[in-house]
Amino acid sequence: MRDIIRKILKEHREVVIPNNKKEYVDKALKMWETDPMNATNFISNFGIDIDMLIYIRQKIAEQLSNVPIGKEIWTLGKDFPDGVGVGNYDIKFVITQMDDLFPDYLLDEEKYGRINSAIVREDVGVNAKILTSGTVHINIQQDDGEYELIEMPIMEAISDEEFGWEVESEIKDIIWFYICTISPLALKFNVESDITLFSENDWDVGLVRRGYD
Repeated sequence: MRDIIRKILKEHREVVIPNNKKEYVDKALKMWETDPMNATNFISNFGIDIDMLIYIRQKIAEQLSNVPIGKEIWTLGKDFPDGVGVGNYDIKFVITQMDDLFPDYLLDEEKYGRINSAIVREDVGVNAKILTSGTVHINIQQDDGEYELIEMPIMEAISDEEFGWEVESEIKDIIWFYICTISPLALKFNVESDITLFSENDWDVGLVRRGYD
């Protein structure tokens, strides 16, 4: 009985897309793989309508659901994707939560008619924990005015009043591009992200940097 109830609730909340439109989108996306056009031109040139946009977001959500939650990721590990630039960062992180893979407002019939191409770019929420054992090399200006590449503990770098915001931003980019290797469609459609970083002590690193820990 519980399985039947779950099935009914699931079907009630799904946005149903006609099969012919799904087939058309799948073929269009396949053609796009070898074409350099951007997402805006893709939507325009292939006449992607509202139903198709929703289907594309469903496919993005399906890919994003494969991102490992709770797994320790090391930027210098042999399994870390080659296509993600990590610069001077030697860090480990754990993605602890992802939400808004499929925007809830699509299930609101009153708002359904107001959907536009922005649906494929809607923010994905990500919580990630940064392990304190990480490091980053930073160019630090010395007393003589010269810059020297210094290795810093990652949390010390994040907490720095001068460049901590930049370190935090670059770490978020690394994490998001890692996620996009698992969801290529998120990258192609320029899906936006809302990433919150935490330390191993569950402190919001942005608050740590601002001195509110």
